[in-house]
Amino acid sequence: GMDVVMTDYAEVVEFARKNIELNKSVVKGNVTAEPLDWGAPPPTFPDYLPPLTHILCSDLIHSGLYAEAPLLRILRALLSCPSRPVCFMSQELRQGHESDVTSFLSSLKTNGMRAEKVPDKDYHPQYRSEDIAILKITLDAGS
Repeated sequence: GMDVVMTDYAEVVEFARKNIELNKSVVKGNVTAEPLDWGAPPPTFPDYLPPLTHILCSDLIHSGLYAEAPLLRILRALLSCPSRPVCFMSQELRQGHESDVTSFLSSLKTNGMRAEKVPDKDYHPQYRSEDIAILKITLDAGS
C-alpha cells in the first residue's frame, strides 16, 4: 500500500471522502482527501502531504474552464518538493482544442518544467485510445 492524498475543490472533497470510506475494505495503505484550490496555492509545501513520489492528474487542460497560471503554479510547487516527484497527466485530445495542449506545453517550458509524451506502446493495451495522451512532467534539470 501507499500513502495517497486525493485533492479537489473544497465543495467536492466530501464526496471523495465518502468514496474512500465506502472502499476502505479494499484499499491498501492510507488514503485521504483534502481540498486544494489552484487559485490560492499554498505558499509552502502543504503539511498534509506525505513525501511525494508521483503526482497523478487527469483532464486539466481546458481553455476557458480552468485558468492555466494557477495550475502551473501549483504543479511547479508540488514538483519542487524535496522528494522531486514525477507527474503523470492524462489528457483527452479534444478535436478543435489542440492549441490548448500546445499552449500548456509551451507554458510548462517557460515555467521551468518539461513534458514528454509517454509512448503509446507503454500504455496498458486495454486502456489505449487515440484521443488520450499521457504526459510525463518533471522539473527542468536547472530548476
